[in-house]
Amino acid sequence: MQITTSWMRQGIEQGIEQGIEQGIEQGIKRGIEQGIEQGIEQGIELGIEQGIEQGIEQGIEQGIEQGIERGIEREKTFILRQIKRKLGEINPSLETKIMELSIDDVEVLGEALFDFSTVEDLIFDVSDRLLATTR
Repeated sequence: MQITTSWMRQGIEQGIEQGIEQGIEQGIKRGIEQGIEQGIEQGIELGIEQGIEQGIEQGIEQGIEQGIERGIEREKTFILRQIKRKLGEINPSLETKIMELSIDDVEVLGEALFDFSTVEDLIFDVSDRLLATTR
């Protein structure tokens, strides 16, 4: 037969209480640590995914912009070559003015080129277009 005294019961109760408190504290601590670790991992993964997506989007946008700019420069250069072929060499300042025209104006200039007989016709047309853009 086992005899338990009040101080034994009290010790057992205190031990149980302390065990429960320590268990709760350790459980909370581990839960917090695991939560932080998982949160950091998920945050890093999400950050990497978003960074890659943004990088791809920006790269595509820049590539498109650069492609458009190169295409415009090539078209302007082509029209200049056509002008020189029809009218001969032109003044470098006129060439610069042509390169400064909008792409729409350069396309119209390319069509109007067939109507030019002299460099003066070209100068008049370019000057007129430059004046129209400043109005």
